Amino acid sequence: MTDDAHIYDANTGTHLGRRRLNDYEVAAFVKIVLTVAHLDHVPENCAMENLRAWCQRCHLRYDAQHHATNARETRRSRKAVSDLFSPTPASKTEGA
Repeated sequence: MTDDAHIYDANTGTHLGRRRLNDYEVAAFVKIVLTVAHLDHVPENCAMENLRAWCQRCHLRYDAQHHATNARETRRSRKAVSDLFSPTPASKTEGA
């Protein structure tokens, strides 16, 4: 582990300063997982200006609307397919 760290505001991302880790009296440190976000939500577009390195919290917050839209479309498409291809009780009895 390094001797110092940069501190950022969790809501705005504003750099708050640099602190020495021995300035804190804590029982345990929190592990932060770094993720890579595609700003245009297209994984194939790996241009540097399209990528951001964010913690999971910030990445999920950025993608929340995109995830909600995808989930809504997935649920809608599954419902449409099941309605279209599910056999009706009448068609089962006609063939027997």
